[in-house]
Amino acid sequence: MPKQLKILLISKQYPPAMGGGGAHSFYLADALARHPDVQIHVLTSSAKNMPPEEKIRDKNLFIHRIDFGHSMALPYEPAIQKGLQLCKDICPHLLHAQHTGGSLIGLHLKASFHLPLLVTLHKTPIKWDKKIVERAPLYSYMKLLSQLNIIDLFIAGSQAFRRELQKIGVPEERIRFIYHGVPIRTLERLAYGRKKVLSVVQKLRLERNDNLIVCPARIDDRKQLDVFIKAAGLLRKELPDKTFKFLITGSTKTKAEVDYKNHLESTSRSSGVRDCLRFDTFDFEEIPALYRLAKACVLPSSREGLGLVLLESLAVKTPVVVSKGMGVTEVVKTDERHGLFFLDGDHVDLKRQLVRIFTNKELVSRLRKTGHNRVKKHFDADMMANNYLKVYKEMIQ
Repeated sequence: MPKQLKILLISKQYPPAMGGGGAHSFYLADALARHPDVQIHVLTSSAKNMPPEEKIRDKNLFIHRIDFGHSMALPYEPAIQKGLQLCKDICPHLLHAQHTGGSLIGLHLKASFHLPLLVTLHKTPIKWDKKIVERAPLYSYMKLLSQLNIIDLFIAGSQAFRRELQKIGVPEERIRFIYHGVPIRTLERLAYGRKKVLSVVQKLRLERNDNLIVCPARIDDRKQLDVFIKAAGLLRKELPDKTFKFLITGSTKTKAEVDYKNHLESTSRSSGVRDCLRFDTFDFEEIPALYRLAKACVLPSSREGLGLVLLESLAVKTPVVVSKGMGVTEVVKTDERHGLFFLDGDHVDLKRQLVRIFTNKELVSRLRKTGHNRVKKHFDADMMANNYLKVYKEMIQ
C-alpha cells in the first residue's frame, strides 16, 4: 500500500456548476482530502472566472479544469488529453469516474495506463423495455465493459441504484454499495453565514412575513414540476392569509428545457401563482442558506437515484415533502418522521401535506429533529469517504 494514495476523480460537473453529480463529487473529494495519506486530483470542466489549475488551501486537493467538449473525431477529446497528461505527471493509483462522461474519459486513461477504474453512475434510463439499447446504448456498453473486466467496479449510491445496475446487467460481484453523503457541519455553517443569508434574501427580495417553498430540480419534465406549481396554486387559495414565494432552482440550456419552462410558466398563470413563482439559480455556497430560509423543500419527481438535495435540506433542518417514488424512500424512511410523502403525481395531496407544514407546529418540530438525525446517522460525508477509501484500497491491493 502506498504511503499516499493518489486518486484521479473525473467529473464533468463540479462547483460552481450545479447538479447532484457535481455536488457528490465535491463532497467526496473534500472529505477524502482531509486524510493526510490521500491526495485527490479532480479533472472537471472549465468554469467562468475559475482558474484552470487550483490547489485547495490546507488540503491535498487539486482541481484541473478543461473544456469537456467534443472534437470531430472523439467525444471529450480535450478532457481525455488533459487526463493523459495528468496520469503522466501525478501517477495516480486509481481512476474514479463520475457518470457516463467521466466513464468514457476514464476508459481511455485506463487503456493507456492500465489503472483500476471505478465508476459511480448518477442516473439511469427512466423507462426499461426491449428498446432500451436503442434509446440508451451507453448502458448496454457499460454492461459489456463490466463483463469484459474493463470497468473494474461500480459504486451504487443507494439501494435503488444497486437494483438499476443489476437491471443493466452489471454482475453483483462488480457492485459496491455506499450511500452518498453530505458534510453536515459545513452545510450548517454556510446556512447561518450572514453574507450568504443576506445574498439569498436580497436575490429573492424576501420580506419578513414571506413563506418560501423551494423545489430544487432541473427544468425537466421527468421532475414533474407542474405538480409543484398546481399544488402551489391550491395552497395559496387554502391559506389566503399567508404570503408565499415559490422557487424552482433549475436553469434552461436545451430547447426541450426552454419549451418545458414555457409550459410551466403557462401552468403557473392558470394556477394563479405566476406573480409569486421564481425560476432562479444560486451559487453552490448559497444553497444551504436558501434551504434554511425555506419553510419546506419539495421534490415532486417520481424517480430519483437518492435525492441529494433532500440530504442537504435535512442537514439544515428544513422539512422535506416528497413523492413516494424510487430512491427518496431511502432518505425519508418513515412518513411523518423523516419527511412527508404525497401520492406520485397528485398535486392535491401535495397541497394537503404542505398545509400541514403551516398548521402543525408539533409535526414540523419533529420533522426538523428526526430528519436531521437520520442524515447524521446514515448520510454523513466523512462516513461516505471512509467507505470509499476501503474500496480504493481493495482495488489496488
